[in-house]
Amino acid sequence: MLKKNIALIVMTLIISFPFNTFASPVSNTSDAITQNCNNLNDGIEAKIEKMDNDIETNMRILNGYNDNLKKLNNDITENKKDIEALDNNIKGLNDIVGKRLRNMYETNFGIEYLDFLLSSKNASDAFDRLDMSKTLIDYDKNNIKKLENNKQIREKSEKKLEKDKSDVSKLKNDISKKIEILKQQKQNEKKLLEVLNSSSSNSSKLKFTSDNNIVNYALSFLGVPYVWGGTTPSGFDCSGFVQYVYAHFGISIPRISQDQQNHGTAVKDRKDLQPGDLVFFGTPAYHVGMYIGDGKYVEAPHTGDVVKIAELYNYTSAMRVKN
Repeated sequence: MLKKNIALIVMTLIISFPFNTFASPVSNTSDAITQNCNNLNDGIEAKIEKMDNDIETNMRILNGYNDNLKKLNNDITENKKDIEALDNNIKGLNDIVGKRLRNMYETNFGIEYLDFLLSSKNASDAFDRLDMSKTLIDYDKNNIKKLENNKQIREKSEKKLEKDKSDVSKLKNDISKKIEILKQQKQNEKKLLEVLNSSSSNSSKLKFTSDNNIVNYALSFLGVPYVWGGTTPSGFDCSGFVQYVYAHFGISIPRISQDQQNHGTAVKDRKDLQPGDLVFFGTPAYHVGMYIGDGKYVEAPHTGDVVKIAELYNYTSAMRVKN
């Protein structure tokens, strides 16, 4: 039922375009329908490529949030260990102070403490011993106070870490939902594309000859499936494909299309395009392919498709990587 509805939408879009009704009306109408189908096909593929790029961008953000959460969880664990250690130190010091006070004040300055004072050589020595005892108690109290202050700092830090974790978790959930929506939208566009262009797999087998070694090497991968994030002949995404091809010739270019768009020498006029030039769609680029000559380019389009040759209609910019 869904495919029938999509087919109906496609046919409505096709017949909605105005046709030229001058000489050879049958031929003109057929050509117009073909052109309209091509335009629709290109428009849908561009949307899918844009969605792939948006998904990739959001996946990078999601991975960043996952890294942040991992670090926050580690920091929270370490912070709890520090608080536990401070609690143990505070308890240990309190026990020491308690024992010391009990020894000093047991039964109103007990025998041992009185002996300690009476064994003084003179009154001055006795006062010195009293001062030493007081200093020792004050020292213990100050240490306990420092430990308690450190504990309060750690507890405040724990609250902040927990809040940061909650904030990042919310951002992660929002991005995850956004990615799922994009994936669903992309799936809908792909179903529309399947109805419009059921022969897309044949286009990957188009014969094309070139005297450019880079182009010929790129064409050797026709039919390789598109894989999001792919950078090997087992599966390519658009930027991974052109990066792999150029790397074979010892030429290093950036990994993602947005960075590739600013790498090399700009080719400003379409008539100046040469085989091997990279052509970009969008600013920043959401898709890239390699110009092969004769108004065509080779690309790894989107999930569900394969490396193939396509007509180069509208593009945003072009860069020459190798002069």
